Amino acid sequence: MGRFGPLCAFSVAVGVMLTLACQTAAPARSIAVAGANDETPTSGSVAVLSVNGMSCPLCANNIDKQLKRLPGVKSVSVDLGAGTVRVDLAGDKKPSPKQLTDAIHNSGFTLAAIEAK
Repeated sequence: MGRFGPLCAFSVAVGVMLTLACQTAAPARSIAVAGANDETPTSGSVAVLSVNGMSCPLCANNIDKQLKRLPGVKSVSVDLGAGTVRVDLAGDKKPSPKQLTDAIHNSGFTLAAIEAK
């Protein structure tokens, strides 16, 4: 196995366990969120998303990547303790509530609420 074999095997095992923990802790399911299917660009400069099932930094990273792909997303800040995601918006093309909802769903999580500020 070599000198670093056990360390590499341990690292892989921990990575797999964290990935599985995130996937099993956050089953994506559909819930009714007011305005979630609205395709009109989000008003305001900030959207605060309440997300169910986020439990670790890998979860936050996955959500961050999905949201940053959307047009008009300036920055993303995930608060695991509060279960919220702050999305700072900029420019003329801002994402719609439907795009935000789809990004959260594609991350494997459930969106509970959207609040535009």
